Amino acid sequence: MKNNYSNTILLLIIMITSSATIYYYYEYKETSETNRNLLQNFEELHMDINLLINFGNGTVLYFNQTSIPIFFTMYDSTLLITNNTVDSTYYEEFDSYFVNSIFDMEGNSTHGWYAWEFKNNKWVISNNGSNNIQLSSGDTIAWYFQSFEYFDKDIPN
Repeated sequence: MKNNYSNTILLLIIMITSSATIYYYYEYKETSETNRNLLQNFEELHMDINLLINFGNGTVLYFNQTSIPIFFTMYDSTLLITNNTVDSTYYEEFDSYFVNSIFDMEGNSTHGWYAWEFKNNKWVISNNGSNNIQLSSGDTIAWYFQSFEYFDKDIPN
């Protein structure tokens, strides 16, 4: 009798552990599929850009292949990438932000921050406020702290 009781307990333990193993296996598969779908959705809602910040004193920061949400402008991207260390002034009449400082490097009476875009294999200074520069995947943009006197004579890198 004792042997039947032991066999029954052993059989119940095997059934419970088998059931738990099967349950957790299917939960793992479902979670893996959910994670794959989330990653795919994330990739569809983000794009990679390159941002260069040239402080004009030999210090240049590169943020290559940085993931940003789609539909972000140059201004939005700069805020995100620099962790909101941008001080700016909005001018309603131009619907544009004027960037006063980035990473505490503040413009003054001789120097300021200029937005640049790398288009057709050359650097072009932007004629628009950075909040009006719509980005696409793979774009390369730059902020260059330059002298007002030479702002269009030198390129960001």
